[in-house]
Amino acid sequence: MRVGLLLFYVLAAIGMLSGCSQFFNKTSDTSAVEETGKGLALDKTILDFGTIEMGEMLSRRIKLKNESGRGVVIRDVKASCDCIQPNISSSEVEAGKTVTVEVLLDSRGVIGTQYHKVTIDTEIGTYEFAVTAEIR
Repeated sequence: MRVGLLLFYVLAAIGMLSGCSQFFNKTSDTSAVEETGKGLALDKTILDFGTIEMGEMLSRRIKLKNESGRGVVIRDVKASCDCIQPNISSSEVEAGKTVTVEVLLDSRGVIGTQYHKVTIDTEIGTYEFAVTAEIR
């Protein structure tokens, strides 16, 4: 039974990750992006916490660089699960500058393979990255 459940989780993770290049890319365009051909760039598309013990609270960081050629306002940053708490260092990103998204994982009461997403809504589009962990 445990082997079957583990196989299910592995296959589900592979299915979610395969062909998901659009999942991690910007999902809408504006004139600023069209003018420069660039928008915001995440330094990672998957933020992996690795294998941790249930009850741990850990944080990791991911960087978001503005390659649009103008200042960009960040409207909202949210996670698909209450166990993930994203915090961004600034609500505006100047042209050519980088901001940090700190992601806190609270594994209290959570067990198993975790796969969630963080969504960053900006005035030039929506950006997403995955947060993964194996909680024992």
